Amino acid sequence: MRQGLQGLLSLIVILAVTVDPALSTEGTTIDPTHFADRLDCVIKPSMEVQLSAPANGVVERVRIDRGDLVRTGDVIAEMKSDVEQATVNLARRQTEATAKIDAAKARVEYLKLKYNRSRTLNTTKIVADATLDEIRSELEVAYQAVLEAEFNQAIAQLELERAAALLKQRTILSPINGVIVERSLSPGEYLSEEKRIARISAINPLFVEAFVPVALHGIIRTGGKAIITPEDPIGGSYEATIDVVDRVYDAASGTFGLRLKLANPDLSLPAGIRCGMSFVGLPDGKPSAPVSTGGPGAEHRRGLAGGTQQALPIVGSREPWPRSTR
Repeated sequence: MRQGLQGLLSLIVILAVTVDPALSTEGTTIDPTHFADRLDCVIKPSMEVQLSAPANGVVERVRIDRGDLVRTGDVIAEMKSDVEQATVNLARRQTEATAKIDAAKARVEYLKLKYNRSRTLNTTKIVADATLDEIRSELEVAYQAVLEAEFNQAIAQLELERAAALLKQRTILSPINGVIVERSLSPGEYLSEEKRIARISAINPLFVEAFVPVALHGIIRTGGKAIITPEDPIGGSYEATIDVVDRVYDAASGTFGLRLKLANPDLSLPAGIRCGMSFVGLPDGKPSAPVSTGGPGAEHRRGLAGGTQQALPIVGSREPWPRSTR
């Protein structure tokens, strides 16, 4: 029975080599196009925002609908703000009221004149020293009254700014450029901290997510290029830049993740579609440079080739993080 099992395994190996020569144990190289031409990917939004509000309240007006394009700062919705508007009006009137400051300054001027006259009369002993001291004390109190009035005016200005900030929170703005994917609330509904008004997706640029075999470890680097081919009926070919190369691999599938940035200035490409991906810079035939016998992934690449292999060109030029000098 053991001989029969060994024979079956040998037959499987022979069939695998026949069907897929890139995995031949008799070859001396890895054909990178074996991987590059067979990579699946998904085009996704570069950012998704679940838009909510910093304050609770009743929605008064919603200015967007599903499918609308919005830019940063566009008004998405407005909440009822009668109380906040009244608070702003009250604070503004308080900042405009300068009567207390004017009265305090007028009293200071009066006490200055009174003190100067009294000091002149004090030299001839017509005004007693005690009276002069009392006037001087009143003048000092008047100076402090001016400072207090000016301080209260500054506090009123801060109260106005606070009230204006609370009023501004009642208007919900778009934080990004994107498209409205979902509108969750309508006028008259109550918006709480747990609810959202809309979901916005940024589609310029787009992100392309893919998983590639660990055999490409050290070959794929950030900054490299790839050709993205969306599935039909979108079609076409678009160049994307490798933006993120995961440093934590998936042992179960033998892959690691990539994220590429795909420019979409005219918004012609939709998000949420499947695509194919091939890397720019990988050779069509056999690689030419000898592979290093050391370094991470060397044993795996040699094992996959079944013997001495040659290195694939690196896609991308960003250097890995430097080693710590500590």
